[in-house]
Amino acid sequence: MSAPPPFYVYIDESGDEGFTFDKGSSEWFVLAACLVREANDRKLGDLVDGIRSLYKSQQRRDLHFKDMEEAKRLPYVAAIAGAPVRAVSVMFRKPPLAERFAGGGQRLYSYAARYLIERVSAACIKARKKTEIGPAKIIFSHRTTTSYDDLRAYLDVLKTKDDCTIDWSVIDTKRISTLQHRERPGLQIADAIASSFYTAVTKKHGVCDDRYARLLHPVIHRSPDGERLGHGVKIWPSLSAEEATSYPWMVQYQKK
Repeated sequence: MSAPPPFYVYIDESGDEGFTFDKGSSEWFVLAACLVREANDRKLGDLVDGIRSLYKSQQRRDLHFKDMEEAKRLPYVAAIAGAPVRAVSVMFRKPPLAERFAGGGQRLYSYAARYLIERVSAACIKARKKTEIGPAKIIFSHRTTTSYDDLRAYLDVLKTKDDCTIDWSVIDTKRISTLQHRERPGLQIADAIASSFYTAVTKKHGVCDDRYARLLHPVIHRSPDGERLGHGVKIWPSLSAEEATSYPWMVQYQKK
């Protein structure tokens, strides 16, 4: 019987990968991960059950952030911010990338997965105890539009690339799997993390709602020097200083 993985990594997204902006494609695509130590994985079920208890009908099996009322979202994200997890998000601003990813398919998703897993592997190395060995178990929220065999093959190719910073001692593409959103609380929390950052950069009536991103600040993965931007939260392409002024929450993330 194989040893359990030292960490579970749950991954979900917010936004879409389309580039037909005149037909409703989102300006941003966010892919996010919830990293939890194996010993704490069951606590995520307690967290989600606690939020489900706020509903009159507790028959609800899962939580979708986009469908939740604001009065439920705030305590949900606050609970995540106090949980024994680490969060990583990569945020792609799509308009400048239209020409690069004009071929469509899942190229943007795969590229975002690379950026995310690079940072997830760094988070695992930073958090790993001497007694914790072996690769993490990575679980994506299942999407019918994504070929996970192709994604694994793409990641395997990256093993030969010098510019790839994934630490393969904690990442094994054979331990990548998918489950439905409702099947694991960790996937529901990853959805909340992705949605929190998506709302922090998506303007509604000219204003972004960054309250959730601010709440998550304590659990965002940091570099050994304590930096969050570029590590626990990666924005690509990078924003100019002038562009960043549209997103005040980023100032908080620049602080160590």
